[in-house]
Amino acid sequence: MNRFVFANPKLCIGCDTCLAACMSTHMAAGMPPQPRLFVARSWQASTPITCRHCDNAPCISACPINAIAMGKNGVELNETKCDGCRRCEPACPFGVITFSNSGTSGWRSPAQPAGEGNIAAAAVEDKCVAVKCDLCDFSAQGPECVRVCPTKALFLLDAKTLRKDGNAKRKAAAQAVLPFMSRQMK
Repeated sequence: MNRFVFANPKLCIGCDTCLAACMSTHMAAGMPPQPRLFVARSWQASTPITCRHCDNAPCISACPINAIAMGKNGVELNETKCDGCRRCEPACPFGVITFSNSGTSGWRSPAQPAGEGNIAAAAVEDKCVAVKCDLCDFSAQGPECVRVCPTKALFLLDAKTLRKDGNAKRKAAAQAVLPFMSRQMK
């Protein structure tokens, strides 16, 4: 199982801090200044939605040039290789792959001069490229959205966390059933 950012809608206040942090972190790294997550809103709740880094990701098979591939920690998108064909966008079951605004893929942060190691430097001006959550894999601090969320609504899920949560739920369910079972056995 791959890691991914998950949100607790009961804690999300819809402040958009995650969007701003995502955009500014990627912009500082020389990538298109666009958030890689969305905040879904209704009158009852709001919750950030991001790439789930699916084990059998349909976006990978939809990409004809292998710009999307399974990496060590999830689905990786090579923005410099993307030709903007948009086949991955409808293939994503969560609707989280979007495309950079026209003209921004050649954009470069003033702090990141063009050159070796700068993703934007290899991009062609006015070319739309796919963007999606990359778990801020270029940052030692991990996903910036998780780090800055003021209500701690966002967290990184992995196999260990899911196993721990599942075990706690099974234990709680068993404890709720035990009194009932003991009465039935008498």
